[in-house]
Formats: sequence, C-alpha cells, structure tokens
Amino acid sequence: MLRVLLLSLCSLFAFEAPGQLQKTIHQTYTMPDSVSLIELSINGPYAVETWPGNVVMSEVRISLYNGSEGLLKHFMDSQRYDIGSHIAGDSLRIQSFMMERPDIKTNKGIITELVDVRLFLPDTFEAVSDGVWRRKEKPESPDGEGK
Repeated sequence: MLRVLLLSLCSLFAFEAPGQLQKTIHQTYTMPDSVSLIELSINGPYAVETWPGNVVMSEVRISLYNGSEGLLKHFMDSQRYDIGSHIAGDSLRIQSFMMERPDIKTNKGIITELVDVRLFLPDTFEAVSDGVWRRKEKPESPDGEGK
C-alpha cells in the first residue's frame, strides 16, 4: 500500500501540466542618438526596466493552456505577439502590432492565453508619464560645457 502511494505521488510531480505551451520572444530596436523621447503603446499590462544598453529590447512570454504547437505557431506567424518600432523626428514609438487580441476559440472551447511583456529601456531615459520616457539631460561638465 505504501509503495502504491509513493508511486502515485512521484508520478503526480513528475509530469508538466498537460497542454501548456510556453514561448519567449526577444526583439531589439535600435535608435539613433538623436532620439530623446520613447513612447510605449503596448497591448495589455507590461513592465519596464532600465538597463545599461543603448537599444530597446522587448521580451514577450506567451503561455497557452490546452492549445497545440500548430496553434501557437499560427498566432506567432500572424504577428499576434509582435512589437514594432517607428522613428519620427526625435521620437521612438514602440507599439504592439495587434492592439487587441480576441479570445482564441477552438472546437474544444476557449484557449487560455497569458502574455507577459517586459521592456528594457536604456538607463539614459526616465519616465515622464505613463508610457512616455525622455532622455535624461546630461550634467554639465566642470568647465561649464554641456555634453
């Protein structure tokens, strides 16, 4: 009896949740030194972190529950999770390609989809409002000249 109980417990913890698919996508966005403003327009909640790099990087972690590899590949190919960039003047706009993601419905029901987005911005930028980051002003040098 004890053997059966131990075997049952071991098998319970030995397997991943069935039907759970995960994928992480990284993208980088280069920008010229003339960019002084970064505007973020991202579908859903997201986190922003600064880092010592000189590019913007996005990390999108996708989890589908009870979906198939083919379904996940289809939605990735259709840019459901992609984030793009556009430079206009001194601004860099980082935006989700799909601003709304409709529910994923199959003949088995609605697929649960979790999308976590993290954006890494250069540490030379600071938040000025929700979704807007401005390049920090360089301190003046001791000889009185900026830059």
